[in-house]
Amino acid sequence: MKIAKLILAAMLVIAAVGAGAYARPSAVFDTDLLSPDVSPRAIVGFTHDVDRSTIRRLAAAGITNAAVLDSIDAAIVLGPISAYRTLARWRDVQYVDADGRLQMHNYGARLDTKVNLLRGDTNRLARDYTGKDVTVAIVDTGIDSTHPDLADRVAAHINFEPAWFMDAIQDGEYTDQYAEATGTPVDTIGHGTHVGGIVAGTGAGGEGLNFEGVAPGASLVSLKIADAHHGLLYDLGFETNALLAYEWLLKHRNDDAFPGGIRVASNSWGTLEADDEFEPIVLMVKAAHKAGVVSVFSAGNAGPDADTVGQGPARAEEVITVGALCKSYGYTETSTCGAGAVANFS
Repeated sequence: MKIAKLILAAMLVIAAVGAGAYARPSAVFDTDLLSPDVSPRAIVGFTHDVDRSTIRRLAAAGITNAAVLDSIDAAIVLGPISAYRTLARWRDVQYVDADGRLQMHNYGARLDTKVNLLRGDTNRLARDYTGKDVTVAIVDTGIDSTHPDLADRVAAHINFEPAWFMDAIQDGEYTDQYAEATGTPVDTIGHGTHVGGIVAGTGAGGEGLNFEGVAPGASLVSLKIADAHHGLLYDLGFETNALLAYEWLLKHRNDDAFPGGIRVASNSWGTLEADDEFEPIVLMVKAAHKAGVVSVFSAGNAGPDADTVGQGPARAEEVITVGALCKSYGYTETSTCGAGAVANFS
């Protein structure tokens, strides 16, 4: 009887250890996941590579869909809130983060940024530095490459806007072919086309006026992460879209299709998250920095007070963050913002 009790006690200990092997109550759990108004997806960060055994564990915990983010040892997941709570107790989980919304930020701009001087006919820089053999990723709302200023500038259109398309808990591998096949030269908002023109517009549509971008010789790749939905013209995309776009960028940055490789990523958007330490998109941008990709982010439109630079990547030391100026074009003496001054929203 004693032996039987000892065996039973040993079995209970083993069972307890097995059940709690991944238990850790201190993982960062984003309480936004409890709101009925947020995306049903979550991002889970691990302390190790996300392999097939990890995917099997996710499935056993109730996760129905997953897409692995190798660059930051994380996975985008879809499942019930009870499953998310379970994951937050695993010892190898660092955070369970809500899939936050993104905010898009975006003739006279050439004067304000001094591109008119940079690309002037007598400036040596205009001749020697055109952006040739450099590819810039425009992580935005797509690019209308039928625009004459951008004709032949866009090397590829990739669509990550429907980021809900994830692996049905098989191996967690996001299907690149789906994103590549659904990429089109359509920008229903114009935001990404505007940004693309600032970077690499040739000025061909200027009807005699010089509207060249900063680097008219550069190639672009359109990584679409947002679109208009139900007439909504703001908060158009989700963090998971941007995460998958950056994951694709890091995987394909040296593909032959992109002259010189994708060396710069332009981002005129931000997140609404305040916790930068475990914010997945911040971790992803830092991974891109380590890989040699320069990320440029807009500072946001919540200024001008102190500490109003956009949340998320715009605050990271690894990025170049850009503010806004008042437009010289259309400036009059009665304007509330002086020509070339910092804009009151920046």
